[in-house]
Amino acid sequence: MKAWTLADRPLTIVLPYRNAKRFTAIWAAGENEVAFRRQPKAAHRCTLAFTAMELQRFLSRSWPDATIRFRSRPPRRGYALILETKDPRSRSSAFQLIPDGEERLRIQGEGRTGTLFGAYALLKLQGWRWHAPGPAGEIAPKPGGTLQVPAAPVTDRPGFDAGNGFDLECYSQESVDLLMWSARNGFDVWAGRAGTFALANKLGMTIKNGGHIFESILHPEAMLPSGETLWDAHPEWFGLPAEGGRKRERAQATQACASQPAQVEFLGQALLKRLRGDWSIADRVDMWGFDTWGQTCQCAACQKLGNTSDQMLYFAAQMRAFLDRAEAAKKLDRHVTLILCAYEGTASLAGPSRPVPDNLAADGTLVTFYPINRCYRHPLNDPACATNLRYWRALNAWTAARPPLRIVAGEYYNVSKYEDLPLLFSEVMRVDWPAFAAAGVRGATYMHLPSVHWGVRTLTQNLYARLTRHPEASGLEEWTAEYFEGWYGRHGAVMRKVAALTESAGHFCAQWRAWGAWSVLSNMLAWDGTPAAKPLTLHEHFADGAAAVAEGRRAAARLSEALSLVNALRRSETLLTAQAAPPPGGAVNPGELLRLQHSPLVGRRLAEDARLLRYGLDAMSLLTDLLAYHEALRLGQSDAADALWPAIEATAESLENQMIPLNVKHPGPGFLCRDCYERTQLSATISRCRAWRLRAGRTG
Repeated sequence: MKAWTLADRPLTIVLPYRNAKRFTAIWAAGENEVAFRRQPKAAHRCTLAFTAMELQRFLSRSWPDATIRFRSRPPRRGYALILETKDPRSRSSAFQLIPDGEERLRIQGEGRTGTLFGAYALLKLQGWRWHAPGPAGEIAPKPGGTLQVPAAPVTDRPGFDAGNGFDLECYSQESVDLLMWSARNGFDVWAGRAGTFALANKLGMTIKNGGHIFESILHPEAMLPSGETLWDAHPEWFGLPAEGGRKRERAQATQACASQPAQVEFLGQALLKRLRGDWSIADRVDMWGFDTWGQTCQCAACQKLGNTSDQMLYFAAQMRAFLDRAEAAKKLDRHVTLILCAYEGTASLAGPSRPVPDNLAADGTLVTFYPINRCYRHPLNDPACATNLRYWRALNAWTAARPPLRIVAGEYYNVSKYEDLPLLFSEVMRVDWPAFAAAGVRGATYMHLPSVHWGVRTLTQNLYARLTRHPEASGLEEWTAEYFEGWYGRHGAVMRKVAALTESAGHFCAQWRAWGAWSVLSNMLAWDGTPAAKPLTLHEHFADGAAAVAEGRRAAARLSEALSLVNALRRSETLLTAQAAPPPGGAVNPGELLRLQHSPLVGRRLAEDARLLRYGLDAMSLLTDLLAYHEALRLGQSDAADALWPAIEATAESLENQMIPLNVKHPGPGFLCRDCYERTQLSATISRCRAWRLRAGRTG
């Protein structure tokens, strides 16, 4: 590293556009005035100007007395950061930091996204971190010192060249802070929403939309211009179930027939309308089937196409051809890449048995692999776990398909059944992402990133950023130590123990809460609250109900210990904050402001962790006690069941008095604020238990 001393000379940020001195700030804020697809020069200028403003914004906070200026060419003498892009039309996020003599550094992106990401890399060399959205998520270095600049060229390329990001499936999940956090941490794919479309374009994001898009378009009761319902006009478009005989009320329980040319035209026109309307922002579109966990069409024509994934690919190839024709005819103003899904819910998990259609492969079609019921006690490639081995083999079948498609690994660190619980996945993530890269995976995404209130899960979001930009495992120990020290200050070592306890408590989160019929939650949701006649069918990792209860007790004990540690730190932090309380009037300069803010921020982080751990402890205790109660009733142990019931009622009441914000509605816009009891998903089951206890005269 070289050290630049900014106290004795100005720092010039150079943009390759005339009048940068006067107009950089205006260009940087002009995203709403730029047609990014039709005006590539203006798009590039907007992104580079914003890059310059970001450098000035953070460097001036590190060096409050420094002179930082914008120019169109480097000065003859003095420090200069030169912003440049190899291909201004590109949105590649690769970049280089290239020393140019003793006083110049070129920040060179392969595309305009790369130039921005190169600037963030330089800021990170100074100690800047953005661990959570918004100002409270920043980690600022101490002001002063020298600007650290690489002495030799630094090259950075994304580990997954098809991009990394999130599935923000819900319409209202839109946040400027979250989008800025994503860019600053190296994510280059964004699930586009109208309110942040212009900003995402300025940041150089690849924007996607879509999802299970055909469930509304192909609804049997959808009205056609003729006045008929879709079912009345075209029952043959709906898949033929294995038992034979299409039924209106179960029309979407089977995937749509893939062998209907008229249906392709109908769906193509519907998709084109969306791509020209509210999805005009999309570079990519998720085109997934019915999420109904059914089967594929069993008609003779579909069966000739091959297995369930072959049928999906055949249909997608026809849709690809339709969009290509629309683009050639100027009915679509851009090229849109399709994203398919390999997923049990759409009967498309297995790899194809036949060659991939040429037009899909040639177009770089993406297929996201979603192992929704995977086990998080083991890495996905662990041969000792039968559940994960099945997924790993299916993933490798997709990466081996020829001609090749681009496979994206889709993870479930906050799947809907996990209900924002304090779950950590560091152990498997450290193995999974290098393994995904080695297996030929080209992209990364996960469901469902929470917008707010990350708590202990802040570690997951940042580790995901690190591993999907740089999937290699080397350097992770240093990264982890720095994370805890930066985020928690003097409490970093204790919080590493808290994270380890929390992660250990959630090792069997899938066995407890996944969508699979074998999860404890699924079993409890299906229970009528009366004494059961048969043992539960649980996951292979739980030998029986008693083994599951024992593991639940261990998990609750770990969460209780973690919560106690955090609360002890909170008390310590409260005393420290009180002793350092500022006088009336607050800070008088930026340096004092940073000093005054530090302890309150750490205290707020600990409080957020504690709220999430309290929720997690109560939710784990409630589910464990309910399972133990079920088993006691089943075994005729009425005294044991009666002894458990008061704890169930008390924990349910405690959860009902808590709230973990914020849920978003799906589909359509809107928000929900549900209490924690509702979020356990157990309220209806417990109501059925109460009803039986009343009928049986067990009122205690």
